[in-house]
Parts: sequence; C-alpha cells; structure tokens
Amino acid sequence: MKHLIIYSHLNPKSFTKAIVDQVEKTAKAKGDEVKIIDLYGEKFNPILEFPDIQYMFMGGDAPEDVKKISRFAFLGRPFYDSLPNVVGANACNT
Repeated sequence: MKHLIIYSHLNPKSFTKAIVDQVEKTAKAKGDEVKIIDLYGEKFNPILEFPDIQYMFMGGDAPEDVKKISRFAFLGRPFYDSLPNVVGANACNT
C-alpha cells in the first residue's frame, strides 16, 4: 500500500510531527510505502492557482505522486474547533 501523509506545523518537534513519525513507522513496519509532505518545510503556498483549477474543475491530470497513492492522511495542529493552518484552509474546502 502507498501512503501520502500531508502535515503542517511550525515546530518540527511538535506532537503533530510525533504522530506523523508514528504513522510512518507503523506503515513501514507493514512493508508499506510512505511519502511525507511537510507543508511548512516546503513553504507551501495555499493560494489556489490555475493548474489547481485545471485539475479540480476542468478535467486536468492529477500530479503523478498523487495518482499512485492508496491512502491520504492530513495532519495539522487543531485550534479549538477549526484548523487555522495551511492544511485546514484547503482540507475544509475539499
């Protein structure tokens, strides 16, 4: 199985990162493939751009790494009842 873990947290030593590490360790112990995307680490731009619109609404192709994934996990730091981070801004609208 192929997993894609997308997470965002400013602190690389956060509890959120500890959860990511545990999920990765568990999946790999089962022989699964894991890819991790750290949105803060990659300086992710949460602004919707034209390629995103093409993929989502105009029948464009999904990115190659996304096409091959069996399971997705989105992890961000919760803030009361919402996710005020780059994951929450996009995950809540999908």
